[in-house]
Amino acid sequence: MEQSKPKPSTLRTDVPSSQHTDVKAFPIHDDAHDAFMTLPRYTLTREVIITSDELLQQKERSSMNMMEKGSPNHRSQSSTSHAGHGLDETESPERPALQRRLVGNTWRRLRQWVRSNTFAPSWLPARLRHPALGYLAAVMLGVIAVALTVLLKVVMPAFSLLGVLVILGVVVVALNWGGSPSLLATLVSTALLSYAAFSPRFSWSIASVEEAVSVGLVLVVGMHISLVVGRAARRSKARQEAEMQARVLRETQTQMETFLAMAGHELKTPLTYIKLSLQSMRRRLEKLVRTSSQTPEEFSQKVTPMLQEFAHTDQQVALVERLVNDMLDVSRIRAGRLDLHYEFADLGMIVGQAVNEQRQVAPRRTLLLQLPEAQPVPVYADADRLAQVVTNYLTNALKYSPVEQPVLVGLDVVGHQVRVWVRDQGPGLPPEEQARIWECFHRVQGIEAQSGNGVGLGLGLHICRIIIEHHQGQVGVESAPGQGSTFWFALPLAPMRQV
Repeated sequence: MEQSKPKPSTLRTDVPSSQHTDVKAFPIHDDAHDAFMTLPRYTLTREVIITSDELLQQKERSSMNMMEKGSPNHRSQSSTSHAGHGLDETESPERPALQRRLVGNTWRRLRQWVRSNTFAPSWLPARLRHPALGYLAAVMLGVIAVALTVLLKVVMPAFSLLGVLVILGVVVVALNWGGSPSLLATLVSTALLSYAAFSPRFSWSIASVEEAVSVGLVLVVGMHISLVVGRAARRSKARQEAEMQARVLRETQTQMETFLAMAGHELKTPLTYIKLSLQSMRRRLEKLVRTSSQTPEEFSQKVTPMLQEFAHTDQQVALVERLVNDMLDVSRIRAGRLDLHYEFADLGMIVGQAVNEQRQVAPRRTLLLQLPEAQPVPVYADADRLAQVVTNYLTNALKYSPVEQPVLVGLDVVGHQVRVWVRDQGPGLPPEEQARIWECFHRVQGIEAQSGNGVGLGLGLHICRIIIEHHQGQVGVESAPGQGSTFWFALPLAPMRQV
């Protein structure tokens, strides 16, 4: 009668499967199972078995080390203790990401260097100025240089300067297409020279140390030329492009000035006719009001809106006339034909008249004037041009400041100079814009007109600066964002007896 074999049982550990995925249950016999259960309690890890007593001792030692060292590297101690018991060290998850980042940065810098050191010569036709043609030319010139070197070696066996034509080809590529194609020409030419020119020919092996030194010297010299000559060629190319852009800008400015002069002259005549016609129609309408047989109140109610429309139209015509005059002044300044009629005048009277005119134009605005008491301010200047400057300062202050805020105008005499200033409560100017606002056609971005008409060409302040400089004076602005602006100009005083 056959003896029945014991059924195999399965040993299961208390280790969770999510933590030890490679620990598997395995079948053993009952006898072995009973013997195994009599052993001390064990804890299973990935590849070894460690008793619970040993684990407790390890924890006590690690806690004592942490208390002794203050701020230990827990990761390094843990890995060291596990390594002592035969555990595998796992690679930090940050290391592959760091390696990928380093490779990406290196590749990005390499592409940037290749792009900045690759260009096309200006003597090529426009359809052939492609950067890829530079690399094609580099390979072709390298092949031609090596072929000529082999031919010279066959014709003249004593010819020893095998790398001269290669270096010459590298220089040609560097000067015309940049350092990156010339570096490719260096590598291709050196490889072909080693393969075809040195013995044994048509083999990558080098027979002597002298030939190895020659190949290395050609490679080093070619790479050095690629870097140095390529950098010089890139600078020369950038300088040529800058000169071309400057020439195009000058031509554009010349054409724009010509257009402004022509447009100003063409607009001046019809604008003058429109202005005179409006004035004539307004005078006739006022005369009709005076001579009408109807009741003055009834007729006035009908005519007053028409007179207001005439006044508004007259203001718009004056604005257009100012723009046209600015264009003509800019064209005259560019051509050096700005007419100035100098005479002795009282600057206080000029400023007062300009303020009164703006009070009539903008009756709802408050303009405060501060002048020296009972003292003329003599200057030798063009009175009309100075009035133009003061009017421009005032119109800008009224345009960019709130309606309820006043505009202050003052005149100060300091030593042998007189200073006229206009202060507003507008949005103010950032420091970087305070020098640029005097440039031609420059307008500050982000600052909108708060009252009046915001139409402008950015010419007024530029014309003011030129006019004051022709009077041996200076202009300036004191401003801060949110604190308003104070525009000023200073002129030398004239002798008092000349006024």
